[in-house]
Order: sequence, then C-alpha cells, then structure tokens
Amino acid sequence: MPKGSPVTFDCEGVEGPNKYTYWVTADPAFGAASWVKLPHVTPGQVRAARLHRRLLTGDLAAPVACFPPLPGGTEAHYLRAVVAEITADCGLTLAGVGVEPDDDAAAEEPPVFKTKAAEEDEENPKCFALPELKLPEAWVHAEVDIRPSGRCQVKPVPEEEEPDPAASTPDALRDAFFAGPAAGLDGAPDPDPGLSKGLCRSIADDVDGTGKALWAVRAAPSGAAETPSASLCFAKSLKWPGAVTVASGFGAPSSSAEKPKRRLTSVYVGFGLPKAHKGPAATHTPRAPGAVGTECAMPGEEEADVVVEPPKAAEEE
Repeated sequence: MPKGSPVTFDCEGVEGPNKYTYWVTADPAFGAASWVKLPHVTPGQVRAARLHRRLLTGDLAAPVACFPPLPGGTEAHYLRAVVAEITADCGLTLAGVGVEPDDDAAAEEPPVFKTKAAEEDEENPKCFALPELKLPEAWVHAEVDIRPSGRCQVKPVPEEEEPDPAASTPDALRDAFFAGPAAGLDGAPDPDPGLSKGLCRSIADDVDGTGKALWAVRAAPSGAAETPSASLCFAKSLKWPGAVTVASGFGAPSSSAEKPKRRLTSVYVGFGLPKAHKGPAATHTPRAPGAVGTECAMPGEEEADVVVEPPKAAEEE
C-alpha cells in the first residue's frame, strides 16, 4: 500500500461531494494539454482538509506534510477537498428559483437528497423587488451541505460479515494503526448520524460560533444611484473571502413585451482559505498526537542457575 493512500475508497457520487468533475491548470495559455483532472474526493480527505490551513503551491504532486495526515498525501487531493467545501457552502440561488428539494427524499433510508429543475411559469415567472433581494431570506443554498463526517448522506451500516483473515496480518494492523480515525480513515464509524441540511436552506441561518452572519447581501450600484432596473444584487460570503453570487433580471418587467435576461452566477476568486473569525477557532492549533502506547512489562531479575554436582564416588584406598 503506498504511503499516505486511503485505506478504502469510500466516496459518494452524484449525491455527494463528487457530483461535479473539476479540471485545473496553472496557466490556461498553454491550451487544453495543460488541464488536469482532479481525483474524486473521499470523506476522510474532507475531514482532514478541515483541520489544516495551507496555501496552494500550484504543484498537484507536491506532498502535503501535516498531522493528522491527509489521505492521498498530495496537493491534488487537498485541492479537491477544498473545492468540494467551497461548492457546498457558496453555491446559491434564489428562493423558489432553479432547484427545489425532493419531497420523497426524507422517506428514504438512508436519506438521499436529489435535485430537480423547478418548472417556472414562462408567462408569470417569479419576480423579486429590489428590497426583497437585499434580504438574506431571499437567498438559499443550491447544493447539499457536507456533514461533519465528510459525506452528504448518512453512511449505510454494512451487514455483519465474517472477519477477513487478511485484516489480522501484521502488515494490515500496522497500516490501520498509522492511518486510523485520527488520519481521516474512511472506514471509521459515522460521527454524525443526523440528517443532512439538504437543499434550499436559507443563508440567514448561516452563522459562525459567535452568532455572526456569514453572508453580506448588497446592491450595486447602491445609494443615490440605486434603481430597480440598473442595480444588481449580490450575496458575498464572509466565510470564504472571494465567493460571490450575483443575480440580475429578476425584477418585474415594465411591460408585457419585455423579457429581461434572468441570470444567476456564482464565482469564487481566492486562496482556498476560510476566514478565521473571532473566537476559539481564530488561531490554528495543530492537533496533538495520540496517547503513547504502554511499554511491555520489564522482565524480572534473573536468578543464577543452581548447579547440582553429582556425588563423587568414594576413592579406593
């Protein structure tokens, strides 16, 4: 097993962080050959990436030296986990526009959340006044939240199986020790059995540990130049600096013949680092290593061997 590789490739597909496929490049000027496909992300990689703050070097093969170790061990795996977090936290839409949760999802075991396009009435589309768009309640998340376990769904409980003899070999036990739950082992029990937050959750409910809102909703231009026809509304993330969602064309048309272009765009331009707000999480504290194992009992003092010599035969006179 390569050093730093995940013990199990337990990842979610279209219902989880691997819903989208991402390609990256260090310089788009070099053409299509410079684009590299990022690998799928595992729950263990998401949990490990949340414990670290790292500036990207641009080298996908660069090793990520950290503790707890990152499954996969390279910057490509770290970048993919960060992209999954930003997508889940910063993909927004307007309430009642774009996506809506599946009503039958809550009845499934384990719960699976699906998305479907909202069928809007072309003759009477949903419109928002400019003061409404400036309220956080008008904005909702378009992606399912990633839970503390690194998954979007509750992990299914496997059926009881016969123990694998290969899992008890010295090599398997050693690998499990150095890549245990502290390292983000994907085979670890789900630490958060609660349901996912799902789709269409309002950004008004997003607060940090101190109760401060994580989104700022504004209009541009604002002030004296603010007009329903010319102003755009945007929601700016205060958790991920550089993440902005802009909405335009959702106001009521001035005439029945006018069909404004309705556009909703989410953009992120940043360093891949969440903002550290005031509070206990403002400074990064490396995780302490686990408890040191007990030493073997010292052997007792060895006693000298008792040598019993056989009786000597009587010498003849």
